[in-house]
Amino acid sequence: MRIKLLAKILMLLCLPVCVSAQPETDSISGKILPLNMQYNIPCPKKGNCNGAFDQCVAECRSVAFLLDNESEKFVPITKTDFVEQCQDACLQGLFSCEYVEEDKCFAFSQACDRFCPSLVRFSDTGKLLTRTEAKFKCADACIAGAAPCEKCS
Repeated sequence: MRIKLLAKILMLLCLPVCVSAQPETDSISGKILPLNMQYNIPCPKKGNCNGAFDQCVAECRSVAFLLDNESEKFVPITKTDFVEQCQDACLQGLFSCEYVEEDKCFAFSQACDRFCPSLVRFSDTGKLLTRTEAKFKCADACIAGAAPCEKCS
């Protein structure tokens, strides 16, 4: 008798949870949300510094052209030192991220952004390009790096 009563109680307790156990999805992408986001469970550990660095570097390498505001022409990235300088900024972000105990992702994006180049050089001639969008493109890479850093690990 007690076992049947206990079984009924458990069934009644589980019913609302079991019926609504469909995973929640992101309203924009349609992807299933991580469990901690579905049930408002705090993230156990943020701060994927290596993921941030990898994404940042990938973004640096994905830039194809920089606008030279003086000549109003697009300069191919392959003819400049932008990628190397941008990757150096990502590396500074990685160092900062690994150094701090808290707010690792914030530390990554701040340090990375601080080291973004405002000047780039032509690889072959060494001529400086002083008025380009290099700083903004690099800052975009730093922001992109912060996204995987924020994910729970």
